Amino acid sequence: MSVIEEMISSKFQKIDPITNSQDYDRKVIRLACKDFVNCMKHEAKISVEEGFENKLEKIALEQHLEFDSFLTVWVGMWIKKWKERVKLVIGKKQIETSKTSEKSNIIWKKNQFKEEIIDIIMCALINNGEICGTEIIAQHILKQELSKNDINFDDKKQTLTFLENILHSTRDIAKTSGPLMFVEINKAYYK
Repeated sequence: MSVIEEMISSKFQKIDPITNSQDYDRKVIRLACKDFVNCMKHEAKISVEEGFENKLEKIALEQHLEFDSFLTVWVGMWIKKWKERVKLVIGKKQIETSKTSEKSNIIWKKNQFKEEIIDIIMCALINNGEICGTEIIAQHILKQELSKNDINFDDKKQTLTFLENILHSTRDIAKTSGPLMFVEINKAYYK
């Protein structure tokens, strides 16, 4: 577990003492950690950089008090957004999902710019106050737009129109209220 992940885990346990960072809640804490790193990349105006998390950990160790205070506030905001945007589904209930087409999945796998487009969408989400599940939501938005349009990324006009549509969809999603992600929980979790 990284330094930041440990710090986030301790913040979760202060807010909710029954949090189990070693077992059931580990995926939630990892998601929060990933969202925190994405937010910090956005604030530092960095897209994809190798070793950014290591630099962030170094800052956390060097400026522990300030970083800890900031992280306390950020985790509180993240948990509030988690409660707003994530719905837990117990058992095998039907969850209505939007299906992406097979064609969009092929384009998704072959697209050489998907990381850059996902970064653009994540920045737009963060700018609009969405700090929970940024990468998951960004991937969903991109796949949805790919399934709507037959786009040629070599054509600049089509690419710009595509990006404009993605940013419009991102703003619309950020303005909506209610859950955006559904997490299915096995009944064994409660035993």
